[in-house]
Amino acid sequence: MQPYQFWPQGDDQNYFNDPNEAGEHIVERVNCLDFRIELIYSNGHATEIYEQAEDEYVQLLTGSAKLSIETTSGAMEILSLEAGDGIFIPAGCRHQVLTTASQTRWLCCFSAPRNKVD
Repeated sequence: MQPYQFWPQGDDQNYFNDPNEAGEHIVERVNCLDFRIELIYSNGHATEIYEQAEDEYVQLLTGSAKLSIETTSGAMEILSLEAGDGIFIPAGCRHQVLTTASQTRWLCCFSAPRNKVD
């Protein structure tokens, strides 16, 4: 057994394989201690409002999306994301995906909150 994991082209876990599903498809890549990475495929998808216990960094790799996110005043602001855009969402910050283009791909990294006290 190798200490690494490799997803070759053609593997169902490979990033470039499109699940061609309506909605959202999540592939968890790494999950260890206080850190995980997910690839998310969205095809015209919207979500409920999230308020996560983890910090999250999102990089939009392909497609586009509209996101509603909580400001410091508590109001919700609408952001339009395009391929290449990234956003850091701190733990406890309410946010919601309002819509995505078809074949939108996200890379999401989750970690313990920055202000976590052990």
